[in-house]
Amino acid sequence: MITRNTLSKSERLKSYTQIRHLFSKGEKLRSGDVLCYFVLAPAAEVPIQAGFSVAARLFRRAVDRNLIKRRLREAYRLNNGTLKAAIQTTSNQLQVFWIYVGQTIPMYDTIEQSVIALLAQLEKKSTPHE
Repeated sequence: MITRNTLSKSERLKSYTQIRHLFSKGEKLRSGDVLCYFVLAPAAEVPIQAGFSVAARLFRRAVDRNLIKRRLREAYRLNNGTLKAAIQTTSNQLQVFWIYVGQTIPMYDTIEQSVIALLAQLEKKSTPHE
């Protein structure tokens, strides 16, 4: 069976109250210049919801912020398959918020390495230990 690497509208974390809850109650992981907040919630229709952000204070031009967010989303979209499969075996929903905190515009490879490392850490933390 071929799985498609998608990031549909329902998989995006956009609710203000959910994002506030995520930052207040969630845990934090970091790899390189990528910061990741996450929280496990009771089961929902979508196993994983993700949000992406870049600080306007660090990157004044919206063009630069959008470029970095595009690279973050693409790295997440292409590499989240194993995490998605692991979450579907549990009866939880994972809400994740990705933030780029570096000072320079990164190359895609740099972001992808950080995202892959964080996805592996998320998979360990979100699945029950046997």
